[in-house]
Amino acid sequence: MLNGIDIEAWLAERSNAVRRSEREIVFEHPGGRKSLLLLTAGYKPAVNCPALAEFFERFEGGFIGDGFLLIGTPDEPVASSTGVVIPTIEEIRSISVEQGIVFDEGETPFMTTAYMFVYAFSREGRLRCHDRDFSTVTEDRTLVQVLNDWWTLKEADSS
Repeated sequence: MLNGIDIEAWLAERSNAVRRSEREIVFEHPGGRKSLLLLTAGYKPAVNCPALAEFFERFEGGFIGDGFLLIGTPDEPVASSTGVVIPTIEEIRSISVEQGIVFDEGETPFMTTAYMFVYAFSREGRLRCHDRDFSTVTEDRTLVQVLNDWWTLKEADSS
């Protein structure tokens, strides 16, 4: 679960095929796009964010839509079998800060769309969206809404 979403089921519902290996689950979508979840390598990383803890018990990171949305790993960057390199959540933070995004104390960035939008959980577990270009932060959407909206956008791109 990722903040109340069974991300594996969410991706499977949008897939033509699902391939599992020891290390990852690859979801093949209409139009040839792929998404991927990295399976944990037999350990449970220490993550200081309750909203992400359950996700990291099962998965180490991943991406949606050929790397369009990246979900950072807790420890080390990982090169997936599809060639997409998944950054750490700390790398997401560092690159975002270099590009002018300011995070509140205790905020954990975990997902990004090319560092234009960076999603983070506040210390209280609220989902926050940082918009780099407009220097704004919004908290009015759920993760399900965010994923569904990005999915709709990528569907329109492939038509």
